[in-house]
Amino acid sequence: MWPKTRRTTDANPWIRGGSACLPRFAWRRQATPYFGHKGRTQTGWTFSTGCQTLGTEFLRFGRQVAAVVIAAAVLGGFPLYLYWGIEMVLAAAVGFGIGALNALAGGLSAIWSFDRPQSVFLKTLLGGMVLRMLVICGVLVLLIEITALSIYGLVFSLFLSYLLFQILEIRFFVRRAAVRRVSKEGV
Repeated sequence: MWPKTRRTTDANPWIRGGSACLPRFAWRRQATPYFGHKGRTQTGWTFSTGCQTLGTEFLRFGRQVAAVVIAAAVLGGFPLYLYWGIEMVLAAAVGFGIGALNALAGGLSAIWSFDRPQSVFLKTLLGGMVLRMLVICGVLVLLIEITALSIYGLVFSLFLSYLLFQILEIRFFVRRAAVRRVSKEGV
């Protein structure tokens, strides 16, 4: 009656073992063993989980990043245009775009490394953070030297987007760790 969930290793060669399943919680009606009688089952509502692949998690994180970008454009675009003009809006859009790409790269590396051994996870997380910061600094210096974008708008929007996306990434880590703890406990 209900479709069987498949392991993420069947669909995704990036993930080793079955520990990369991120539960998708649902109450399902299914037959469960009834221990009072031999061989009988009892039909009832049980708490079951499904598995999400690496791509599904990344798409969900990407949707959250897109929602923050859209909210910032809606809430900040028009006031920037009214007070400082189109040059400031363009600089802020470029800064926010760099911040969004940084967040997507960080989210992808975090999703990839979350179910790896702790040493690999920390190397990926911290090394990736240093590498992303170096790339952001290089792109920022390049944009300041080559383009005529407003420096204040570019730097402020990059700082603000970095702050917002760090909150989003930390929230993602905390949620993922809580779901992983629940799935290991078997709730």
